[in-house]
Parts: sequence; structure tokens; C-alpha cells
Amino acid sequence: MRLKMTKGILCLLILSITGCVKPPEKETKVEAVCVTTAKPAVSSIILTTTLQGTILPVREAKISAKTGGRILGIFVQENSPVHQGDVVAKIDPTDAQIRLSQAEAGLVAAKAGLKQAETSLDLFKMEFERAERLNASNSIAQSAFDKANTGYKMACVQLELTKAQVNLAEANITSARQGLEDTNITTPISGIIASKCLNKGEVISQMNLSTPILTVMDISTVKLEVPASEDLITKIKRNQEADVFLDAYPKKAWAGIIHDISPTVNPQSRTFKVTIYLENPANLLKPGMFAQAKLELEKHEQVICIPQGAVFNRGLDNYLYVIEKNHARLKQVKLGIADLEKVEITEGLNINDKVVIRGV
Repeated sequence: MRLKMTKGILCLLILSITGCVKPPEKETKVEAVCVTTAKPAVSSIILTTTLQGTILPVREAKISAKTGGRILGIFVQENSPVHQGDVVAKIDPTDAQIRLSQAEAGLVAAKAGLKQAETSLDLFKMEFERAERLNASNSIAQSAFDKANTGYKMACVQLELTKAQVNLAEANITSARQGLEDTNITTPISGIIASKCLNKGEVISQMNLSTPILTVMDISTVKLEVPASEDLITKIKRNQEADVFLDAYPKKAWAGIIHDISPTVNPQSRTFKVTIYLENPANLLKPGMFAQAKLELEKHEQVICIPQGAVFNRGLDNYLYVIEKNHARLKQVKLGIADLEKVEITEGLNINDKVVIRGV
């Protein structure tokens, strides 16, 4: 808001006056000075600050292989848009297919063993039941009974063992199928491909699976990280709005929201990290761009304000000139907050005073 004041131009007689001094013997030359005056205005004033930082993606992911092998193909280029789950690269599946075939053969063998164990158990069970009937009439030797009993128990154990082998073979097939599926490299998030780290034909070893093949960034929403000093951090709040400006788009202001304020201070810079989120549906904001965030820190309503140029300081005190009977009188004042054009006066000035705003 521009300050509205009633202005006037006066030619004043400015006299240099000291304390109790002997009057000069010669005539003192009096010189008229033209100044511009205005009455203070009652208005709102907003204290703002501008913080600088760099645009970063809200989400970023390194796309790596889950299984080793030769890269058979990479299906995207840098700046390609991708959606979560898209296959972006392929590892040679030959080894994975062999492991799956071996696992399937192992399951066939395990199931055959299970069938044999079930048949064997049936035979030993019949023998044991016959021995039990004979034992009840004391018609079988103890050693023969014990042999039938032991054979039956061992057949039961063998059956459980072969069941476990079948379960293991089925688990091996599940693992082998997953291994084959893992030769399809998918993106974990939607976004754009930011960089390609490996190329078709390169080999990824089992010991080096963490090596990224591609990097994907989600920049539908970006963040601006700016440092805030200790005196500012108490005036900045979460969910507060911020106007963001970029050198790349000098005629456009971007609406941001303060998403997070770091609870700890950087010991080197003695600043706190403030994170501002910006919606970026057209992907105009790119990671690495320099940006400035304008934040509103404080707002005072209906206060006395004058133009910035009317106030000057001597040491730690602030002064201005007011006009009384066509003469300029020095007044000490206390200041409140200021913006680029005006400053708040909290003490020392009346609303009807004529203030020298130009020619001080």
C-alpha cells in the first residue's frame, strides 16, 4: 500500500544554535532551505523478509537392480515421464529361467518322494495294526512287535520329511519366479527420468546391486529449502504462505506453503532450515534453480507511518524534523517495523505534525 500524505513545500530558515555562548561579533548569515513536508498517515504496515535457496524435488529415487546380470536393455531416456511400476530396464533373464526350471524339477522330485512315502506309510501301518492284534492275544514275539512298531514310526517321520521337502521345493519355485520377475526393472515412483547411470550391455554383479541404473524425480511438487536466522525463526510458522520468485521467470510469482521448519540449528551457519512446498503441475520449476522466498513476518494495523527518508539516526537514536512556525525542530522518535517505503513511529510524533520528508 502506498503511503498517502498531504505534502507541502516550505522555505525554512535553518539556524545553528548551541548552548550558552557568547554572541558572535559578526552578523550570522541566515540561509533559507526548501524542504518537502507531509503529515503522518495512519495505515497498515507489513514487515517482510526475503530468503534465498535452491529448488529441489520432493521425492527422488535411485532405480537399481534386485538381481545381478547383464543389462539387456534400457527403455527410457533422460527427461522421459514414467509412472510407478513402469518397466524401465531389463536384465538378461537366462540365469533366472534356469533357476526356475531347476526349482520346478525339484518340486516334481519332491512330490514323487511324498507319494512314495505315503505308500510306504500305508504298508507299515497295516503291518503294525496286524502286530497289535497278535500282541493282544500273545501270539507274536516281542521282537517282532517292536520291529513293526519301529517301522511304522519311521514311516511317519519319513512322510513328514518328504512333506517338508515339497514345501521347500514350492518355496524355491516362488523365489525363482520372483527372481525372473526381478529381471524387469521398474520405477518405484512416478516422475521424470533425471539421469541414466548405466548403459545397455553393462554387467551388474551380486556384490554391486546398489549401483543405480537410473534416477527418477517426482517434481509435480517441488520444495525450496532456505536458511532462516535465529531472530526470524520465531516469526515464521508452518502452513504460512510465501511468494517465490525465480530468475528464470522474472515476471511470475509462485505461491508456496511453509511445510516444515527444522527443530535444530546448523552449527556452522547458525541458521534453521525452512522448507517451502510449491505445486509444479507444468514441470516449469526444475531442481537446481535458484529462488527467493518473500515471507510476511509481522503486520501492524492502523499505526502512524512516515516515509523512510524522513528518519535519520545519530548513534543508536532516531530523529526527524517537524515544522513549527515555519522553523524545523528536531525530534527524537522511536521506530516500529518498516517496509520498503515507510516506517512505523511508535513514540515521539503526533498525527498532526508536519514532518520534513525531503530536504533533511
